[in-house]
Amino acid sequence: MRTNALVRQVARLALLVLVAGFGLDAYADDPAGGTEEGEKKWKLRGEIRTRFEYLENFLDGQDSDESGDINDDEFSFAPYRVRVGAEGELPRDVHALVELQSFGTLGNEDPVKSLLFPPDQAGELEDLEDVNVQQAWVELRRIGGSGSSLRIGRQEDPYGTELWKGDNDFGNGISFDGARWWWTSRRGKDTIGAFYYKIDEDNVDPFFEFGGSEDANFFGATADFKLPEDRGTVGGYVFDLQLLSDFPSTKIYTIGGHYRREPSRDHAWDWNAELAIQTGDLEGGAPTGLDVSSSLFEGWIGFNWGEGVRQRVHLGAFFASGDDDPFDEDFEAAIPLFGDGHAWNRLGDTDFFGTNFTETFIFGLFSEDGTITGITDISVGYKAKAASGRHKFLGALHQFMATEDFVAITGLGPVAEDDLGLELDLRYGYEYSENVAIEVGVANLALGDAFDLIVSSGDADDVLRAWGQLRLRF
Repeated sequence: MRTNALVRQVARLALLVLVAGFGLDAYADDPAGGTEEGEKKWKLRGEIRTRFEYLENFLDGQDSDESGDINDDEFSFAPYRVRVGAEGELPRDVHALVELQSFGTLGNEDPVKSLLFPPDQAGELEDLEDVNVQQAWVELRRIGGSGSSLRIGRQEDPYGTELWKGDNDFGNGISFDGARWWWTSRRGKDTIGAFYYKIDEDNVDPFFEFGGSEDANFFGATADFKLPEDRGTVGGYVFDLQLLSDFPSTKIYTIGGHYRREPSRDHAWDWNAELAIQTGDLEGGAPTGLDVSSSLFEGWIGFNWGEGVRQRVHLGAFFASGDDDPFDEDFEAAIPLFGDGHAWNRLGDTDFFGTNFTETFIFGLFSEDGTITGITDISVGYKAKAASGRHKFLGALHQFMATEDFVAITGLGPVAEDDLGLELDLRYGYEYSENVAIEVGVANLALGDAFDLIVSSGDADDVLRAWGQLRLRF
């Protein structure tokens, strides 16, 4: 009789972290470890998240007439994520975290861990171990009594609204290997930072050796300043993604700025406006590659009211440039980096426009990995939150359009169309206790005229996604 996979993974994670926690604590108390006398605080932290999901027409945009039909892609699955960590504070403003993780789907003896299935829930192909390290870092705070801090190791690093750097919290997380430095002003409202992350170590290749670095690197700098009298935050950033393993190499520079004020009970209006441009070379630039020249804008304005039940309405716009001519030497489609496509209800809760399934439909609309590019989204939404914070509701409507005219691949030849669809999202959250939260949601995408030209029936059907989630955090 086989042991339940989820129970076994939880037990294994707990045992590993407990051992690591006791070991770190023992080291901290050992004078040979180089620490000074002082208070040492260690605590366990963790998360258990299980979600049931149901999808219809996610793969082909067509209903099936009967079970087993070639268009029958209605299915359900239950992804889970388990994290357990030991977090500690040591003398001389040293902070450390070790966090282990396991994820998969209920019912699998060996959890599914591929990029292909289930949609949006899987990790990297190389994450085949039962338990992997999600975070492991050491942080030096207030170095020399200044406002500078340095964090070295594997770490999560979301920035801003997570447009370019996120933590993929709805999925199974994103973490980076490297170092991050930041300085915080004495009033704690201004931050300047820089980071360097190793995305892929590829210098040792038994078959090809071109000399020099062949790694993939991601580094950049950010600066954010809070305006007085609660007028919001302004900031700017420069990111550089280098894929040196490409031959010739690919280099993408992302330069942007934002002006944002978060929703709060202290003011009625909130807003966000973020604009970025991208330049660089895809695989060396012309004539061996493509010259990058793209842009992306995301913004919204919201109005909040109510003392008991806090309510909010918002109007938003998302614009990612597309490539109007895929056969010339310029690449004008926005290139996503490591953002969180599900954060802030970005592009809707179906996540249909954030997966590599959709690129099989439309040529010139999506990048190689099928994530957000070449798309425009105009949205309106409504939120409500009880004074106790235990009840939350979201409703949103998204109109999707192609930013540039694109060529739809059909049996009748090329046809231009830009209507991608209309999506309705509904989501309800309930805080069962301080540590346990429940969420249910449904998202329905009525595919537009562009997909009518592509599906074999000539009439695309709605894409449906529904889920129920239980999350425990401690």
